[in-house]
Amino acid sequence: MYLCLGSYLALCALAASVGCAPIMQDSQDNAENGHSLITKILNDIPAAHKSWINIASMSLDEVDKFQYLKEQLNFPAAPRLQLISDNFTLHDCLSRISEGLSLHKALLKVIRKKMTSASAEVNELLFDIRDLALLVQKMRTLAPAPAAGAPPVRVISENRLEEDLRPGLSSEYLVKLAAHLTLLQLRQFGQDVSRSFQSMQDGQTPTP
Repeated sequence: MYLCLGSYLALCALAASVGCAPIMQDSQDNAENGHSLITKILNDIPAAHKSWINIASMSLDEVDKFQYLKEQLNFPAAPRLQLISDNFTLHDCLSRISEGLSLHKALLKVIRKKMTSASAEVNELLFDIRDLALLVQKMRTLAPAPAAGAPPVRVISENRLEEDLRPGLSSEYLVKLAAHLTLLQLRQFGQDVSRSFQSMQDGQTPTP
């Protein structure tokens, strides 16, 4: 999977009439805050997993063990992140991050309804996803405008997702399996997002 790489140099051209330094600094600050929030989300995942899942075979250390069941559960994949280019702009990158956060927030909320007990750890994770989604929305307003005809950010409907997943969540075991797969996928997606924010802070273009 390619990583989404940040470059805010185009913002300078947009702000030439008033000076680009304040906008560049704001962008760097947002990237730093985004990196801090995604780090917190990644740190939240083990506690959320432990609070929901008490099945020894569903371990965060065994990444690929149940991946083949995703199709059976009608489980949606996370958006793919790519290198920023003429065909995949900064705006595209932030839009994909926004879509991924929306997807995992909806997944967690749908699964939470199926769980027999509440989880403060999962609620904390959801709060942090919400905060990062708001920050990414702010960053999108500062990014260069999308190309004409670019698709809008896809907002995941919790109700539609619940309907799509309902046939697969037919037992307590399958609900916990869906929770396990959601947290694994969120961790993988979050690691890519973390590296993307880091590259935005560094202003570098590392090898994918």
